[in-house]
Order: sequence, then structure tokens, then C-alpha cells
Amino acid sequence: MAIIMEASNCLLLSTDQKKSESLWRDDSCFKFMFSLKGSMHYQSSRNDLTITDQEFIVFNPHDGHRQLAVDDHKFLVELDAMFLREAVTAITGNDRELYFAQTPQKNPLIEQWVHFVQQYMMLEKESGNGSSEIFLEHSFAQLSLLLTKTAIGTHSPDMTTDPFRTVQPALFQVMAALKK
Repeated sequence: MAIIMEASNCLLLSTDQKKSESLWRDDSCFKFMFSLKGSMHYQSSRNDLTITDQEFIVFNPHDGHRQLAVDDHKFLVELDAMFLREAVTAITGNDRELYFAQTPQKNPLIEQWVHFVQQYMMLEKESGNGSSEIFLEHSFAQLSLLLTKTAIGTHSPDMTTDPFRTVQPALFQVMAALKK
């Protein structure tokens, strides 16, 4: 099953198809990849990357990459570069170049967002009432805010650990100790 939904600044793909190697890509957008189930394996011009269950990675514009394999399900959001940079500037007041760390990341707020959007997409596919564009416009703005607040990159002077306090207390304690 594959679901593709598009809004003015973004595109969403959720699929359990095409699990094998793909061609090299060099897109002009930010690409948010989330593993709903299993592992996803990618190769970039710098290294090989694997994200496991409930982890994500963000490829920056013009970062050469290709998909090597997807074990179960792929959830991808392509975010227009200007759209995301405007969100980061509005939140941080910083207008320097935005660049996300090319490393697997995990965050409970982003995980909740993905599951909420995935469930809505399934509901929308069945109903077919056409509200998905409005929903996606607001959802992509939410994802931009969440990435700005929680993902590691040039925009983040400090790694946000508070969401882990109740969800994963042991991880929160380790992260707090490392920050000290």
C-alpha cells in the first residue's frame, strides 16, 4: 500500500513497497525519513546510515543519498527548503544556514506526530472527503516546529531533553549528565 499526499510546501509518502536499492538522489528539499517498523538503510556521500524502529533522519538539500533497503514501512516527508528555513528563523530568530546532523535521531514528540498523521491519512483514504490538503498544511507546519525544537542541527545551541523526562527517564538522566 502506498499513500502520497501533497500540499503547497511539502509532500508526504507512506509506503510498504519498493524495499530495494534506489538511484542516487540530490533533492533541493529537506527529506524527513521515519521508520514506522523495522529498519531503513541509506547511503550518503559521507557514510552509510541505518534508522531502526521509531527513529528518523533528515537529509539536507543537495545531500546526495540513496535508499539501500527498507525492511517494512517507509514514511517520508519532503519539506520545501524555504518553508523550513522560515519556520526556523521565526522560532530561533537566527537566519543562518540550516543544516541537520546526518545521524539517526529519536524523539517522542516527533514519533507521536508521525503516528497521528499516519492514522489520519488512513482515515482520509477511506473517507475521501478532500480535507487532507488543509490537514497537511497545518501538519507540515507542526513538523517544522518539532524539527526546529527537537532535532540536532546548526539551529540548535542545545539538545532538548525535556520530552524524554517522563517517556524515557533513564535516557533523560544520561543526556542530562552528558550535557553537564
